[in-house]
Amino acid sequence: MVRIGPSALVGTLSRLQMWAIPVLVGLFAVFLLIGGVNLWILIQTRKPVPVAALLKSFCVSTSLGMYSPAQVGEFTLVFMLRSHGISIREGLSMQFVDKAITLGAGVILSIVAVKVYLPPQPWLMAFFIMVLGGLVVLSLLVWIPDTRNFINRAVIHSRWIIGHYEFFRAASDLFRHHTMALGLNVIITFGRLALGAATIYVAFAAFGRSMSYIDVLLINTLARLTTLIPVSLNGIGVLETTAFYLFRQLGIPGSDTLCAFLVNRIIVYTFGIMVITMASGRVLQEVEAWRRQFRDGKIFNGHRK
Repeated sequence: MVRIGPSALVGTLSRLQMWAIPVLVGLFAVFLLIGGVNLWILIQTRKPVPVAALLKSFCVSTSLGMYSPAQVGEFTLVFMLRSHGISIREGLSMQFVDKAITLGAGVILSIVAVKVYLPPQPWLMAFFIMVLGGLVVLSLLVWIPDTRNFINRAVIHSRWIIGHYEFFRAASDLFRHHTMALGLNVIITFGRLALGAATIYVAFAAFGRSMSYIDVLLINTLARLTTLIPVSLNGIGVLETTAFYLFRQLGIPGSDTLCAFLVNRIIVYTFGIMVITMASGRVLQEVEAWRRQFRDGKIFNGHRK
């Protein structure tokens, strides 16, 4: 068992080179911007939404996701999009597709990371392959007309399917008629994963630790995949523990790993607190609107004007 005392962490933090702070802030800003634009590409296939308006709502929902298990707070974005004519079911559909693509890209890189950095783990490899296979099968189900038509004939008369038809139709239309937008989202998603790894790479460099960028990319992706386990707010502790173990396989001191991720946490959460504080009035108005519509049973009906 490896223990790291406060003195080791303080000693590592004292080596922090201040040039890295503005660089990390800039990288995070670009990372956030790309994430918003990537989702905007999908939402544009439903109805035109000003990119500035979506980015503003995206920043708020992302900030709320920082304080929720498995980042589920990010789905509050769909409520904010109603004022732009995007129904909740359409918004959820686009977000689920975006999350599925991100999950698929993360699983692909994680399979490589497990193979390279961990001892043989057949059960873990089988799990990742099942997840990736499930995403591929799901994509085929909404892409191939014959398969989609068979499912429609088999279950379309189900009351639950009819009630959520708009959700499935939005995803189906995306795969059938907007493959260019879908492909662009996939490419940008891999780029965003690479940019996220760059922030960790710079954070390590800020403490004088030089390492391979490919190692950082694969390990960071695998570690962040574990944050989907809803055991803490935004994976706090889960991410750091996984990264701590994986980077130790490369001989990286645990104090360096923890401090690198801590610096990134501080920057991200400072941004989140600032956004939530500035948007608190809007958030409270949305919460009150959601409460009334849940009470009246109208949460999925129509658009909010």
